[in-house]
Amino acid sequence: GESFAEETDCASTGSDSSLSEESDDETVESENDDYQDQCCTSSTKSLSSCSEEKITQEDSEPPCIQFEEKKSEKVETRQQNSRSDISIRKGVKSQGKGGRHGGLYTKKNVPYTRGGDSGTSQLFTGERRAKDDDIFEAMGTVDELCSAAGIAHAEILARDRDHYEFDKSTKASQDSASKSDDESVIQIQSPIYGDLPEWMLDIMSRLFDAGSHIAKPNPRQQLKSKARDTNKGVNGVGGNFDPQHTENLELWIDIMTEELPELNSFILPTGGQLSAQFHLARTICRRAERRTVCIVEDGCCDPNVLRYLNRLSDFFFTAARYANYCEGVDEIQYRRPIRGAQQRDMVAVKMR
Repeated sequence: GESFAEETDCASTGSDSSLSEESDDETVESENDDYQDQCCTSSTKSLSSCSEEKITQEDSEPPCIQFEEKKSEKVETRQQNSRSDISIRKGVKSQGKGGRHGGLYTKKNVPYTRGGDSGTSQLFTGERRAKDDDIFEAMGTVDELCSAAGIAHAEILARDRDHYEFDKSTKASQDSASKSDDESVIQIQSPIYGDLPEWMLDIMSRLFDAGSHIAKPNPRQQLKSKARDTNKGVNGVGGNFDPQHTENLELWIDIMTEELPELNSFILPTGGQLSAQFHLARTICRRAERRTVCIVEDGCCDPNVLRYLNRLSDFFFTAARYANYCEGVDEIQYRRPIRGAQQRDMVAVKMR
Protein backbone atom coordinates (compact mmCIF):
# COMPACT_ATOMS: atom_id res chain seq x y z
CA GLY A 1 0.00 0.00 0.00
CA GLU A 2 2.80 2.40 0.80
CA SER A 3 4.54 1.55 -2.44
CA PHE A 4 1.36 2.12 -4.36
CA ALA A 5 0.94 5.49 -2.66
CA GLU A 6 4.49 6.42 -3.42
CA GLU A 7 4.02 5.42 -7.03
CA THR A 8 0.84 7.43 -7.15
CA ASP A 9 2.57 10.41 -5.61
CA CYS A 10 5.43 10.02 -8.02
CA ALA A 11 3.05 9.75 -10.93
CA SER A 12 1.12 12.78 -9.79
CA THR A 13 4.33 14.61 -9.14
CA GLY A 14 5.62 13.65 -12.55
CA SER A 15 2.43 14.70 -14.19
CA ASP A 16 2.47 17.99 -12.34
CA SER A 17 6.03 18.58 -13.35
CA SER A 18 5.28 17.72 -16.94
CA LEU A 19 2.31 20.06 -16.89
CA SER A 20 4.37 22.80 -15.37
CA GLU A 21 7.01 22.23 -17.97
CA GLU A 22 4.42 22.39 -20.73
CA SER A 23 2.96 25.57 -19.29
CA ASP A 24 6.44 27.02 -19.07
CA ASP A 25 7.03 26.07 -22.71
CA GLU A 26 3.79 27.70 -23.73
CA THR A 27 4.72 30.85 -21.81
CA VAL A 28 8.09 30.95 -23.50
CA GLU A 29 6.49 30.38 -26.89
CA SER A 30 3.95 33.15 -26.24
CA GLU A 31 6.71 35.43 -25.09
CA ASN A 32 8.65 34.53 -28.24
CA ASP A 33 5.58 35.26 -30.33
CA ASP A 34 5.10 38.58 -28.59
CA TYR A 35 8.74 39.39 -29.13
CA GLN A 36 8.50 38.45 -32.80
CA ASP A 37 5.35 40.58 -33.14
CA GLN A 38 7.15 43.48 -31.55
CA CYS A 39 10.12 42.94 -33.80
CA CYS A 40 7.91 42.78 -36.86
CA THR A 41 6.04 45.87 -35.77
CA SER A 42 9.25 47.75 -35.06
CA SER A 43 10.73 46.56 -38.34
CA THR A 44 7.59 47.63 -40.19
CA LYS A 45 7.72 50.99 -38.48
CA SER A 46 11.39 51.33 -39.26
CA LEU A 47 10.76 50.34 -42.87
CA SER A 48 7.89 52.81 -43.17
CA SER A 49 9.96 55.54 -41.54
CA CYS A 50 12.81 54.72 -43.88
CA SER A 51 10.54 54.86 -46.90
CA GLU A 52 9.09 58.16 -45.67
CA GLU A 53 12.57 59.53 -45.14
CA LYS A 54 13.50 58.32 -48.62
CA ILE A 55 10.44 60.01 -50.11
CA THR A 56 11.23 63.18 -48.18
CA GLN A 57 14.79 63.03 -49.43
CA GLU A 58 13.53 62.56 -52.96
CA ASP A 59 11.16 65.53 -52.59
CA SER A 60 13.82 67.80 -51.21
CA GLU A 61 16.37 67.66 -54.01
CA PRO A 62 19.74 69.33 -53.77
CA PRO A 63 19.93 73.09 -54.64
CA CYS A 64 22.00 72.44 -57.77
CA ILE A 65 19.26 70.22 -59.22
CA GLN A 66 16.60 72.80 -58.34
CA PHE A 67 18.67 75.57 -60.03
CA GLU A 68 19.03 73.48 -63.18
CA GLU A 69 15.27 72.85 -63.26
CA LYS A 70 14.49 76.59 -62.87
CA LYS A 71 17.06 77.42 -65.52
CA SER A 72 15.50 74.96 -67.93
CA GLU A 73 12.05 76.45 -67.20
CA LYS A 74 13.35 79.97 -68.00
CA VAL A 75 14.92 78.77 -71.23
CA GLU A 76 11.67 77.12 -72.22
CA THR A 77 9.76 80.34 -71.42
CA ARG A 78 12.17 82.36 -73.57
CA GLN A 79 11.74 79.93 -76.42
CA GLN A 80 7.97 80.20 -76.16
CA ASN A 81 8.20 84.02 -76.14
CA SER A 82 10.49 84.01 -79.16
CA ARG A 83 8.11 81.69 -80.98
CA SER A 84 5.22 84.01 -80.14
CA ASP A 85 7.23 87.02 -81.37
CA ILE A 86 7.94 85.22 -84.62
CA SER A 87 4.26 84.40 -84.99
CA ILE A 88 3.38 88.04 -84.33
CA ARG A 89 5.84 89.19 -86.97
CA LYS A 90 4.45 86.67 -89.41
CA GLY A 91 0.99 87.92 -88.52
CA VAL A 92 2.03 91.49 -89.28
CA LYS A 93 3.34 90.49 -92.69
CA SER A 94 0.29 88.42 -93.42
CA GLN A 95 -2.15 91.11 -92.31
CA GLY A 96 -0.57 94.01 -94.20
CA LYS A 97 2.54 95.46 -95.73
CA GLY A 98 2.20 98.71 -93.84
CA GLY A 99 1.27 102.03 -95.35
CA ARG A 100 -2.33 102.08 -96.59
CA HIS A 101 -2.61 98.33 -95.82
CA GLY A 102 -2.39 98.98 -92.08
CA GLY A 103 -0.58 96.94 -89.45
CA LEU A 104 -1.28 94.30 -86.84
CA TYR A 105 -3.34 96.42 -84.46
CA THR A 106 -4.90 98.89 -86.89
CA LYS A 107 -6.33 98.93 -90.37
CA LYS A 108 -5.60 102.65 -90.75
CA ASN A 109 -2.79 104.07 -92.82
CA VAL A 110 0.54 103.66 -90.98
CA PRO A 111 3.82 105.48 -91.78
CA TYR A 112 5.97 102.36 -92.18
CA THR A 113 6.10 100.24 -95.33
CA ARG A 114 9.34 98.24 -94.81
CA GLY A 115 10.26 99.09 -98.37
CA GLY A 116 13.28 101.17 -97.40
CA ASP A 117 14.89 98.68 -95.03
CA SER A 118 17.49 97.82 -97.67
CA GLY A 119 18.67 101.42 -98.04
CA THR A 120 16.64 102.36 -101.10
CA SER A 121 13.51 104.44 -101.54
CA GLN A 122 10.96 104.96 -104.26
CA LEU A 123 10.39 108.19 -106.15
CA PHE A 124 6.98 109.39 -107.27
CA THR A 125 7.87 108.13 -110.74
CA GLY A 126 8.10 104.54 -109.41
CA GLU A 127 11.89 104.38 -109.73
CA ARG A 128 13.90 103.12 -106.77
CA ARG A 129 17.19 104.77 -105.88
CA ALA A 130 19.67 104.67 -103.01
CA LYS A 131 18.79 106.93 -100.11
CA ASP A 132 22.03 108.87 -100.46
CA ASP A 133 21.15 109.84 -104.03
CA ASP A 134 21.22 113.56 -104.86
CA ILE A 135 17.45 113.56 -105.28
CA PHE A 136 16.87 112.32 -101.74
CA GLU A 137 19.52 114.68 -100.35
CA ALA A 138 17.60 117.61 -101.83
CA MET A 139 14.24 116.24 -100.71
CA GLY A 140 15.45 115.62 -97.17
CA THR A 141 16.92 119.09 -96.81
CA VAL A 142 13.72 120.72 -98.07
CA ASP A 143 11.81 118.62 -95.53
CA GLU A 144 14.17 119.78 -92.79
CA LEU A 145 13.60 123.37 -93.87
CA CYS A 146 9.84 122.91 -93.69
CA SER A 147 10.17 121.62 -90.11
CA ALA A 148 12.30 124.63 -89.16
CA ALA A 149 9.64 126.89 -90.62
CA GLY A 150 7.06 125.04 -88.55
CA ILE A 151 9.03 125.78 -85.36
CA ALA A 152 9.07 129.48 -86.24
CA HIS A 153 5.35 129.41 -86.90
CA ALA A 154 4.71 127.72 -83.54
CA GLU A 155 6.71 130.48 -81.83
CA ILE A 156 4.57 133.10 -83.57
CA LEU A 157 1.41 131.44 -82.31
CA ALA A 158 2.80 131.23 -78.77
CA ARG A 159 3.68 134.93 -78.76
CA ASP A 160 0.27 135.81 -80.17
CA ARG A 161 -1.43 133.66 -77.52
CA ASP A 162 0.46 135.40 -74.71
CA HIS A 163 -0.45 138.78 -76.16
CA TYR A 164 -4.07 137.76 -76.48
CA GLU A 165 -4.27 136.58 -72.86
CA PHE A 166 -2.70 139.83 -71.62
CA ASP A 167 -4.98 141.95 -73.77
CA LYS A 168 -8.02 139.95 -72.70
CA SER A 169 -7.28 140.36 -68.98
CA THR A 170 -6.60 144.07 -69.41
CA LYS A 171 -9.79 144.63 -71.32
CA ALA A 172 -11.80 142.61 -68.81
CA SER A 173 -10.52 144.78 -65.96
CA GLN A 174 -11.38 147.98 -67.80
CA ASP A 175 -14.76 146.89 -69.09
CA SER A 176 -17.36 146.37 -66.38
CA ALA A 177 -19.94 144.99 -68.79
CA SER A 178 -20.13 141.20 -68.94
CA LYS A 179 -19.26 139.64 -72.29
CA SER A 180 -18.99 136.05 -73.38
CA ASP A 181 -15.65 134.49 -74.20
CA ASP A 182 -16.70 133.98 -77.81
CA GLU A 183 -17.35 137.70 -78.25
CA SER A 184 -13.94 138.51 -76.76
CA VAL A 185 -12.21 136.09 -79.10
CA ILE A 186 -13.91 137.63 -82.12
CA GLN A 187 -13.15 141.21 -81.10
CA ILE A 188 -9.49 140.77 -80.08
CA GLN A 189 -6.98 140.23 -82.88
CA SER A 190 -3.23 139.91 -82.45
CA PRO A 191 -1.42 142.86 -84.06
CA ILE A 192 2.13 141.68 -83.29
CA TYR A 193 3.36 140.18 -86.56
CA GLY A 194 0.74 141.27 -89.06
CA ASP A 195 0.37 138.80 -91.95
CA LEU A 196 3.54 136.88 -91.11
CA PRO A 197 1.73 133.80 -89.66
CA GLU A 198 -0.36 133.44 -92.82
CA TRP A 199 2.73 133.84 -95.00
CA MET A 200 4.49 131.08 -93.06
CA LEU A 201 1.63 128.67 -93.68
CA ASP A 202 1.82 129.36 -97.39
CA ILE A 203 5.60 128.86 -97.36
CA MET A 204 5.32 125.46 -95.67
CA SER A 205 2.75 124.38 -98.25
CA ARG A 206 5.01 125.52 -101.09
CA LEU A 207 7.92 123.59 -99.58
CA PHE A 208 5.72 120.50 -99.70
CA ASP A 209 5.17 121.25 -103.37
CA ALA A 210 8.90 121.72 -103.93
CA GLY A 211 9.71 118.38 -102.26
CA SER A 212 7.02 116.64 -104.28
CA HIS A 213 8.37 118.25 -107.43
CA ILE A 214 11.93 117.11 -106.68
CA ALA A 215 10.61 113.58 -106.18
CA LYS A 216 9.40 113.53 -109.81
CA PRO A 217 12.58 113.95 -111.83
CA ASN A 218 12.18 114.05 -115.60
CA PRO A 219 14.43 112.13 -117.96
CA ARG A 220 17.20 114.33 -119.23
CA GLN A 221 16.24 113.90 -122.89
CA GLN A 222 12.67 114.97 -122.23
CA LEU A 223 13.79 118.09 -120.36
CA LYS A 224 16.21 119.07 -123.12
CA SER A 225 13.53 118.69 -125.77
CA LYS A 226 11.16 120.87 -123.78
CA ALA A 227 13.91 123.43 -123.25
CA ARG A 228 14.41 123.69 -126.98
CA ASP A 229 10.71 124.19 -127.54
CA THR A 230 10.33 126.99 -124.97
CA ASN A 231 12.87 129.70 -124.29
CA LYS A 232 11.74 129.95 -120.64
CA GLY A 233 13.01 126.47 -119.72
CA VAL A 234 10.99 123.67 -118.21
CA ASN A 235 8.82 123.44 -115.16
CA GLY A 236 9.26 119.72 -114.62
CA VAL A 237 6.73 116.97 -113.93
CA GLY A 238 3.50 117.20 -112.00
CA GLY A 239 1.86 120.44 -113.09
CA ASN A 240 4.75 122.94 -113.04
CA PHE A 241 6.17 124.89 -110.10
CA ASP A 242 4.49 128.24 -110.58
CA PRO A 243 6.93 131.20 -110.76
CA GLN A 244 4.25 133.28 -109.04
CA HIS A 245 5.33 131.74 -105.73
CA THR A 246 8.71 133.46 -106.03
CA GLU A 247 7.05 136.75 -106.88
CA ASN A 248 4.89 136.46 -103.77
CA LEU A 249 8.03 136.14 -101.64
CA GLU A 250 9.46 139.30 -103.17
CA LEU A 251 6.23 141.16 -102.42
CA TRP A 252 6.26 140.05 -98.78
CA ILE A 253 9.91 141.02 -98.44
CA ASP A 254 9.09 144.51 -99.69
CA ILE A 255 6.20 144.87 -97.25
CA MET A 256 8.38 143.97 -94.25
CA THR A 257 11.38 146.00 -95.38
CA GLU A 258 9.28 149.14 -95.62
CA GLU A 259 8.73 148.99 -91.85
CA LEU A 260 12.38 148.36 -90.94
CA PRO A 261 15.25 150.80 -90.43
CA GLU A 262 17.77 151.07 -93.26
CA LEU A 263 20.31 148.26 -93.29
CA ASN A 264 23.81 149.75 -93.62
CA SER A 265 25.94 147.09 -91.91
CA PHE A 266 26.19 143.37 -91.31
CA ILE A 267 24.03 142.23 -88.41
CA LEU A 268 24.46 139.30 -86.04
CA PRO A 269 21.75 136.64 -85.69
CA THR A 270 20.61 138.14 -82.41
CA GLY A 271 17.45 139.55 -80.89
CA GLY A 272 14.40 137.60 -79.82
CA GLN A 273 13.86 133.86 -79.97
CA LEU A 274 11.71 134.07 -83.09
CA SER A 275 14.37 136.12 -84.88
CA ALA A 276 17.02 133.50 -84.05
CA GLN A 277 14.75 130.73 -85.37
CA PHE A 278 14.30 132.62 -88.64
CA HIS A 279 18.06 132.93 -88.98
CA LEU A 280 18.41 129.18 -88.45
CA ALA A 281 15.77 128.54 -91.10
CA ARG A 282 17.69 130.86 -93.44
CA THR A 283 20.87 128.77 -93.14
CA ILE A 284 18.96 125.51 -93.73
CA CYS A 285 17.37 127.12 -96.77
CA ARG A 286 20.82 127.92 -98.16
CA ARG A 287 21.81 124.28 -97.74
CA ALA A 288 18.62 123.12 -99.48
CA GLU A 289 19.50 125.45 -102.34
CA ARG A 290 22.98 123.96 -102.63
CA ARG A 291 21.53 120.44 -102.67
CA THR A 292 19.15 121.40 -105.46
CA VAL A 293 21.75 122.97 -107.76
CA CYS A 294 23.22 119.66 -108.93
CA ILE A 295 19.87 118.11 -109.87
CA VAL A 296 18.88 121.27 -111.74
CA GLU A 297 22.15 121.15 -113.65
CA ASP A 298 21.49 117.48 -114.48
CA GLY A 299 18.15 118.51 -115.94
CA CYS A 300 16.14 116.54 -113.37
CA CYS A 301 14.46 119.44 -111.59
CA ASP A 302 12.58 122.59 -112.50
CA PRO A 303 14.79 125.70 -112.16
CA ASN A 304 11.80 127.52 -110.63
CA VAL A 305 12.28 125.43 -107.48
CA LEU A 306 15.86 126.66 -107.22
CA ARG A 307 14.75 130.27 -107.71
CA TYR A 308 12.12 129.88 -105.01
CA LEU A 309 14.64 128.54 -102.48
CA ASN A 310 17.03 131.36 -103.29
CA ARG A 311 14.37 133.97 -102.64
CA LEU A 312 13.10 132.15 -99.57
CA SER A 313 16.43 132.57 -97.78
CA ASP A 314 16.10 136.33 -98.35
CA PHE A 315 12.59 136.17 -96.93
CA PHE A 316 13.80 134.45 -93.75
CA PHE A 317 16.54 137.05 -93.31
CA THR A 318 14.01 139.87 -93.60
CA ALA A 319 11.55 138.03 -91.36
CA ALA A 320 14.24 137.74 -88.66
CA ARG A 321 14.66 141.52 -88.66
CA TYR A 322 10.91 142.03 -88.86
CA ALA A 323 10.36 139.81 -85.80
CA ASN A 324 12.74 141.98 -83.78
CA TYR A 325 10.93 145.04 -85.08
CA CYS A 326 7.51 143.71 -84.04
CA GLU A 327 8.79 142.75 -80.58
CA GLY A 328 10.73 145.98 -80.08
CA VAL A 329 14.06 144.15 -79.71
CA ASP A 330 17.32 145.75 -80.85
CA GLU A 331 19.51 144.09 -83.46
CA ILE A 332 23.27 143.94 -82.98
CA GLN A 333 25.67 144.95 -85.74
CA TYR A 334 28.87 143.15 -86.63
CA ARG A 335 32.02 144.79 -85.21
CA ARG A 336 35.52 144.72 -86.57
CA PRO A 337 38.20 142.69 -84.74
CA ILE A 338 41.17 144.86 -85.87
CA ARG A 339 42.84 146.98 -83.21
CA GLY A 340 42.27 150.66 -83.80
CA ALA A 341 39.31 150.09 -86.09
CA GLN A 342 36.60 152.70 -86.24
CA GLN A 343 33.93 150.41 -84.84
CA ARG A 344 34.97 148.39 -81.78
CA ASP A 345 32.08 148.77 -79.37
CA MET A 346 28.81 146.91 -79.71
CA VAL A 347 26.29 148.80 -81.77
CA ALA A 348 22.63 148.10 -81.07
CA VAL A 349 20.27 149.42 -83.71
CA LYS A 350 16.84 150.47 -82.46
CA MET A 351 14.21 148.73 -84.53
CA ARG A 352 11.47 151.14 -83.49
